[in-house]
Amino acid sequence: MIARIYISLFLAILAIVTSINPIYASETSSNTSLTRDIPSEWDQDGDGLFDNISNYQNSGSITARIYLNTDDITSGGDALAAFVDGEQRGLAFASEVPPFLGGGFSFLILVYSNVGSGEVITFQFYDDSENTVYSILESYDFTSDMIVGSVTSAEVFTLGDPLSGNNTCESGIYDCAGVCDGESVEDECGICNGSGIADGECDCDGNIVDECGVCGGNGITEDFCDCDNNVYDCLGVCGGFAVEDCSGVCEGENYFDECGICGGDSSSCDASTQGYINQETGWSFYQSPLQAFYGFEDIQINGLASVGSDENWAPGSDPGNCIENPYSCDVVGAFVNGACVGWNYVDSSGITQTTIQVQGYYYSPNF
Repeated sequence: MIARIYISLFLAILAIVTSINPIYASETSSNTSLTRDIPSEWDQDGDGLFDNISNYQNSGSITARIYLNTDDITSGGDALAAFVDGEQRGLAFASEVPPFLGGGFSFLILVYSNVGSGEVITFQFYDDSENTVYSILESYDFTSDMIVGSVTSAEVFTLGDPLSGNNTCESGIYDCAGVCDGESVEDECGICNGSGIADGECDCDGNIVDECGVCGGNGITEDFCDCDNNVYDCLGVCGGFAVEDCSGVCEGENYFDECGICGGDSSSCDASTQGYINQETGWSFYQSPLQAFYGFEDIQINGLASVGSDENWAPGSDPGNCIENPYSCDVVGAFVNGACVGWNYVDSSGITQTTIQVQGYYYSPNF
């Protein structure tokens, strides 16, 4: 009963479209004539409808068009049959679609079942122009009352191998255009008989090579001066190593003394209470009995390896290469609320980590 109500509603909708366009009505009528050469078992009584509707309780609809590669090959006289495990479950002939709904032809097929879900539907397509039955590559899971696709947005059914008819291929080898023993091939972009990547482009998406030689890349961004993400140094050299000293002079020789004075001689403060001051940055901290240690295996700046020495400096240790040669090493600092609580030069030995001895405050919950 449910299936009969469903088919009645389906035909009523089709009748509404037919009443809108008389030409569509006459051509639809001719499309369902009884003179087709479809497999006889698809429509044994020749009425143009699925024979065993009364055997099933449930149904669902699928609207589809048949494609070979990217071409819609659905035409008048074609037919589509649905199957579950080889048992036919539906039949539809191609119906012409009015121009205001997109034109062309499509199949509006009802598929029948006695279960609510769980069966897998496969399809076979009869090409009237070639008098040949083909498989369809797509399959669907049946769900009662499902509505898949529409006249204006039909499902894409892909033409498979011929199953019977005049278009059999003895070798069984088809080219990408579906021609038996044909010579058509897919280009590098996967398009049958395509022209491949266009001149001046570097891939199938139409991208071009940027100034850094990267296909589809963004080239040199405004933050860098070359394709290696280098920046200008203070002399205007891209990727150069010249830096300003603490007084702002490019390649100057001033640095912060132990009292935090740029260019000072450490005579302006009491060395017994002085914190540890970094001569390049002016970062300073006082040593505390509450400490934590943080190690870094790899430190990069703008994607490039940092520059350091082969030793770790720590409060109380002997001056090393980085201290004795100001501005020769990169510095890593630790801060809490903007206050420096530890710093160290980068260890580039590859053997030990760059370790920062972070100082804590007495009775502070922050450390």
